[in-house]
Amino acid sequence: MCKINSPIMSEPEEFTSSVFHEITKQTGNIKANMVLILKSLFKENPFAGGLGNRENDAIAYLHGGIPMDKIFFVDSKSRVQQMHIG
Repeated sequence: MCKINSPIMSEPEEFTSSVFHEITKQTGNIKANMVLILKSLFKENPFAGGLGNRENDAIAYLHGGIPMDKIFFVDSKSRVQQMHIG
């Protein structure tokens, strides 16, 4: 695995709001919208890849134009794997 020299971005939300969205499973929609908003600020796709722990994360990254082979999943044992939907 290689190191990517680019910034890491996360959702800029208050703790209670983040907890609420995690409980209600609405984070995929928020992440998809954030990816699209960030992407719209650049002429070219600024994302080198996506990292998540849920299928909704992969869907959000795909929606934002990140190719499936650049989307990774962190499992419950903190292992990083290539994401597969389905």
